[in-house]
Parts: sequence; structure tokens; C-alpha cells
Amino acid sequence: MKELLSDIHKKGIMGRTVARVYTIEFQKRGLPHMHMIIFFHPDAKLRTPEEVDSLLCTEFPDEETQPELFELVKSVMVHTPCGNEHNNPNAPCIEKDKCTKSFPKPFQDQTTVTTDSYARLHRRNTGKKFKVGSGNSE
Repeated sequence: MKELLSDIHKKGIMGRTVARVYTIEFQKRGLPHMHMIIFFHPDAKLRTPEEVDSLLCTEFPDEETQPELFELVKSVMVHTPCGNEHNNPNAPCIEKDKCTKSFPKPFQDQTTVTTDSYARLHRRNTGKKFKVGSGNSE
């Protein structure tokens, strides 16, 4: 965590930053994770879909060429399938028969950035399905 904060804020690997705020939380299995907001200098803000895509991705890594990263993403970075259609109606994210995290996210061929700089990341429908948690995810 300290190295990540140094890389981002001191070394500027993502661009010049002016501030950051973070908190450490622990998952139900006891694993720590960090939520962080990074405030970029106006010259370093991500404004185009190409700039966003250069730093962020919501797709699985290639299973053949990056097997270790693929397994890591699949095991710890994917929202477990929830709701009645996945035989998981009592998942903690379910309220009034709906996922409070808005999963599953819709497929999207290209990243878009709204006028208020909110990015909707590309998530292409490759037709592949992977077993994660107690159900299937695309």
C-alpha cells in the first residue's frame, strides 16, 4: 500500500496529483483493501476514452497469455453472481430482489466519458463465460 501511494502521489505514475484520500476496509474473509480517491492536477485529468482505457480495464486478462493475472482477477476482483437467477438470493448486495451494486453491468463496446467526467468503461461481449464464486460471470 505504501509503495502504491508513493508510485501514484510522489512518483506520479498516473500523472501529477494534488491530493488523495483513502480508507482501508476488511472484506468478510478478512482481506484488507483500500478505497482511494485521487485528485489530479487539471493538466493530468483523464478526459477522453483513450486516456481512460490507458489506465483502466473492466475485462478479464487473456487466459492464455496471462494465466496468473487471469486467475488473480477471477478470484478476487469479480463481483460474485447474486440474486435468484444465480441461486444466491441472500447475497449481502441484494435488497428488494435487486443488486445494490447494479450487477450485472451491461456490455459496452467502447469506453465513454460523460460531460461531468464520469467514465463508463468498455466491457465487450466476447461470448466467454468463467466460473467465479458460486455462479457464472461473463
